[in-house]
Amino acid sequence: MNLQEKLSQSFKDLGSRLNGTESKSLRELRSRSFDYFKGQGFPTNHDEEWKYTSLNKIVKRDFDFSSQVRSEISVEHIESLSKFSSNEKFFVGSLKQGMNEMPEIINAHYGKLADTKQSLVALNTAMADEGAFVYVKKGVKLDKLVQILFVNTNHEQSRMMQSRNLFVLEDLAEAQIFERHQAFNQGHVFTNSVTESSVGKEAHFKHFKLQNDLESSSLVDSTFVQQGANSSALVDTFAFSGELVRNNLHFEFTGMHAEAHMDAITLLKGKSLVDHHTFVDHAVPNCQSNQLYKGIYDEKSKGVFNGKV
Repeated sequence: MNLQEKLSQSFKDLGSRLNGTESKSLRELRSRSFDYFKGQGFPTNHDEEWKYTSLNKIVKRDFDFSSQVRSEISVEHIESLSKFSSNEKFFVGSLKQGMNEMPEIINAHYGKLADTKQSLVALNTAMADEGAFVYVKKGVKLDKLVQILFVNTNHEQSRMMQSRNLFVLEDLAEAQIFERHQAFNQGHVFTNSVTESSVGKEAHFKHFKLQNDLESSSLVDSTFVQQGANSSALVDTFAFSGELVRNNLHFEFTGMHAEAHMDAITLLKGKSLVDHHTFVDHAVPNCQSNQLYKGIYDEKSKGVFNGKV
């Protein structure tokens, strides 16, 4: 089977495995998203947003879909995260835990920010069944950094992973998150990751991404941040290695006097390629966005930056 056929079979298997465990709206969202992906396929150099970055070499590989992604979240030194109840102030866990324990929050935010008219975002929306969920209630300030590690220990086979994050900060809340994807083998790994971050009014959010994986690993990371009035959000990206890394960063202001910061440092060697794409939607007046991207490219490495406001 070719990759499209394998993905179709994997989507059917996922539907069978999740049958009866998800809401009707989420099942319908998955179905619509997969239909859209089938119609669009993987992005190519003919797409304006991908004209400098080719996935041809990656998508021609013989990916194994026999096992599913598992996301491990480090919750050391943070109390009561695995025992969330209605009296707790925050929740840190997996998406599956969130769907079981806080379905109303998941249903209110999941799939609401991510642009499923982007084919890889649509593919992730259709097929991701695990990832991280962080929820911080109104006025709560997390005083410790939350670390999220996506680890792949598969041996030899090429794997395509679909990881998904949902971060929700209510009004006046504060949180900091550190995220890393890491493979521990020389088999090719292609991770298609999507993150949705909802930042409430007067909330403050920081998201740090470390991209220092093996040269046999590739990552497409699509992050969507929506900010309320008088909020602040920062996404810092540290890109040091990987066969191909594509960062799609989308900010949207929904309330006045919000402030966004997008910073990145890229240090590459070998044949690595890192492609940064940013888009900031100043949908309301009196907001401020700041971008600072710097890179050093040694040997045959390459970098791309495309920023739009």
